[in-house]
Amino acid sequence: ICPPNIDFELGNMSYWHFFNGTVAAGPVYTLTATTPVLGRETLTVGPVDVDYYGGFPIVDPGGGFYALRLGYDTNLARAERAQYYVQVPTGVNNYSLIYRYAVVLEDPGHLSSQQPRFVVTVSDSATGKLLPPCLQANYVAGALPGFVKSTINSRCCSGFSNGLDIWYKPWSSASINLSGWAGHTIIVDFTAASCSPTGHFGYGYLDMTCGLFAIDSKICDDTLATLTGPPGFASYTWLDSLTFSHLYGTTQTITIPIPDSATTYAVIIQPYVGFGCPDTLYTRVMPS
Repeated sequence: ICPPNIDFELGNMSYWHFFNGTVAAGPVYTLTATTPVLGRETLTVGPVDVDYYGGFPIVDPGGGFYALRLGYDTNLARAERAQYYVQVPTGVNNYSLIYRYAVVLEDPGHLSSQQPRFVVTVSDSATGKLLPPCLQANYVAGALPGFVKSTINSRCCSGFSNGLDIWYKPWSSASINLSGWAGHTIIVDFTAASCSPTGHFGYGYLDMTCGLFAIDSKICDDTLATLTGPPGFASYTWLDSLTFSHLYGTTQTITIPIPDSATTYAVIIQPYVGFGCPDTLYTRVMPS
């Protein structure tokens, strides 16, 4: 069951909770619950427009018609948070969310505790306990794995930002494995923050859609099938789902012969170190 409006496809931000405020070195956030504020929490609409610094679409190309931009290229030590409560169904042993995100961070070269950032945290709503560390992600401005240096100069904050490095990560995927948390309500927090010395920005886009909770399968003829894992992971390992002993490939997309009978394939998706947990996705291919 897809949680209501987790993908923003109602064309609004209902069921989400928002907080705005400031960030100090540490980082330490001072946030207050708020209704969405245009420019800080902005519903982006596809498919034409692209991000100013990264040139990637402002809506996930693999998702729907809407996404959320959290923060923007503004300074003054601003921080924004979007929060969603996920109720893991009782009796469900295997339950994973795959969220999609894109990030733009200006790198002024401050201490790490002062830098612009984009942060994902996952916690149990009843106890406040953080789930395993690999479910938490902390993207701090700089040359991070999977990030690209922008060729566009900052248009923000005259006197502060001109000529500084801006790094972006186009739409990527991350997995939140909630297996073992059946019956619990889990809070997923996304936080964007500029630098605490006030002069430089950080912001991100996010989407969570049930259409991404699977491998993409394309069958173009009667003999071959093309399987594609979600983008943005460090590595992919395609295996048979019975013994996990037969290796089909180690790239995001593989092409396999159509099996003689219905066969389930597995892909182990491995995130970049420090930015998520490994997870396994499955798809079933049936001959016509």
